[in-house]
Amino acid sequence: FSDESGHYPAGSYVRNPPGSGHAPFSEDGCSILVKLRQFEPQDLTPVVIDTQSAILWQPGDTADTLSLHSFGEEQVAMLRVAAAREYLAAVNPGGTEIFVVSGTICYDNEPLPAESWLRFPAGHAASLTAVDDCVLWIKRGHLPRLI
Repeated sequence: FSDESGHYPAGSYVRNPPGSGHAPFSEDGCSILVKLRQFEPQDLTPVVIDTQSAILWQPGDTADTLSLHSFGEEQVAMLRVAAAREYLAAVNPGGTEIFVVSGTICYDNEPLPAESWLRFPAGHAASLTAVDDCVLWIKRGHLPRLI
């Protein structure tokens, strides 16, 4: 994936602030996840992270974590969950979204392969089990809150 600002290898996280414009292209073709209109209007920091860089990942008990961005209550990260491990998506007052980047997770006895999307509203927790080694993109704290 490329744009007028540079070339981004597979696995790159690119976050362009609201109101910015760019002209994406790919010489060889690629798949990208685009999530539009996801920012707070005051969140103007562009972010580019190579998620394949091993030194950026932090080991954890249930999953390795790579923080991607935070602003206000919003937190964005990637998780690596080993096969047969359980990951608890804890209750968040601003909800949680999870995108399965690779591997397969199981939620509520339903296997969810790569490119599956989960959205948990405010106040909802979920237990996920990795069927095989998984990489997940997770965003918390940005959905409408319970009153």
